[in-house]
Amino acid sequence: MKLLKWDIADKVNSYSVAFGKTQHFISRCCQRNFSEYQIKTVIDYGTPYFKQGFIYYVLGKSDFPTKTLAQDRKMLRNLIVVVSSRDAAIITAYRSSNPHKHIRMKSKRLHKFAA
Repeated sequence: MKLLKWDIADKVNSYSVAFGKTQHFISRCCQRNFSEYQIKTVIDYGTPYFKQGFIYYVLGKSDFPTKTLAQDRKMLRNLIVVVSSRDAAIITAYRSSNPHKHIRMKSKRLHKFAA
């Protein structure tokens, strides 16, 4: 599995972050024209929601750092990145017109249908 890696540093510590990239994620990023910069920014600054065994990172209008450029805000607004909570693999990324509401309305558990 390919990895998406980057370093995060604050005044005291520095951390290395790595997430696996699934084939589905890679194809969706190509289709939707998302860059690694966009995905990293959503994971760094987005609000995490823990639902259905996944972590949904949501970058809405109010989640941007104060020094973000206007063109970056437009490119990053309303982006959602879905990460598996078991193996830290990024599953998919997409946009939603109202992302926080979209994720809050999801059920807490995945429904299992009888076959």
